[in-house]
Amino acid sequence: MSKAIKKSVSFTAEIIEMVERFPARIHGLEEFSTKLQEMVEDLTTLIERTKVEIRERFTEAEMNYLKDMLNSTLMSPKLSYRSVLLMQVKDADRYEGLGEKWQVEPTELTKKIEALTEFECYVVAKLVDEFWQNQSKKD
Repeated sequence: MSKAIKKSVSFTAEIIEMVERFPARIHGLEEFSTKLQEMVEDLTTLIERTKVEIRERFTEAEMNYLKDMLNSTLMSPKLSYRSVLLMQVKDADRYEGLGEKWQVEPTELTKKIEALTEFECYVVAKLVDEFWQNQSKKD
C-alpha cells in the first residue's frame, strides 16, 4: 500500500452519513478516511472492469452515437441513468438525426441499453464523460 497523502476536502452532511453507513471490508478499521478510501477504490475498480464489458457490447458507431448524444448532457444519480439514456436515444435520432449520421439503428441501440443494469448505464455515461474530458485536454 502506498503512503497516504493528506488532502483537505469538504463534504455535505448527507455524504458524511453515506460514508459512515458504508459497510467496511476490514472490521475494526472503520474510520472515516478508511471507509472513504475503500469506497473510491471499489468504485473505480468496478468501473474499470465494467468498461471492458461495455466496450465489447457496443460497436464503435454506437459509442459515437452515445458520445454525440450526451455531449452537453449533465447526468446525475438523482435520475436513472438507464431511463435518461433510453429517452435520449429516441430524441437524438428524432431531433438530431444521429441514427443516420452514425449509421446506427436507434431501435437496436435501445435494445442494448434496455439489457444493461443501472450500474452499466452509469459506466456508459462515465465512458462518455471520459471521452469528452480527454477531448477538452487536447484543445
